[in-house]
Amino acid sequence: MIRDAARRLLFSQGPLGFTMDAVAHAAHVSKTTLYAHYPNRHALLVAVVADQASRIDLALGTPPATAEDLLVDLERFVSSLHGFLAGNEHARLMQAMGQAAPPLRDLTAVYRHGPRRSHERLADYLGQAQRQGLIDCGDPRHAAELLLGMTMGLDLVRAMYQQPSPYKGARARAAHARRVVQRFLAMSRPAQAPEQPLPHETPG
Repeated sequence: MIRDAARRLLFSQGPLGFTMDAVAHAAHVSKTTLYAHYPNRHALLVAVVADQASRIDLALGTPPATAEDLLVDLERFVSSLHGFLAGNEHARLMQAMGQAAPPLRDLTAVYRHGPRRSHERLADYLGQAQRQGLIDCGDPRHAAELLLGMTMGLDLVRAMYQQPSPYKGARARAAHARRVVQRFLAMSRPAQAPEQPLPHETPG
């Protein structure tokens, strides 16, 4: 698949390896076929961003039926999102966008298919959980933005200053995701059950 080949090239070789020639070769298609699907490098970049957002959003694929489902889904989402944004793949994506120097409308397309899409998907998921009485988060869109901010903390700033994240590695990232989600759910606990601990939460 063309998008899979483009994703592998971008995230393994960075922007210098992310060329239409290289993608066509890696995908085993002609340049004519490639350009028929993606008229330019930026269109291909938008497709890669959309594909990455889909991978992150997989954890939110179905509405939660129980508080346990809610906790597990949000932990997976937070861990996946943090792993991407705080890792090398996101840095290479930013480099590719910077080198392409697209006009504002193209940056808007990347934002729409990536960050905004994940924000909307998370807001929809939280709204479903709220309608089922699993949480009381108020405005789901605002709650989703709050959870996204809690997810990243200072790590985007650390990346700007080339400082290491304290949450490197799968175990550290999973522990971070659990802390973030537990705190978020504690703030969003339904009023009718204030004394019930969240799944896996340590009381007190």
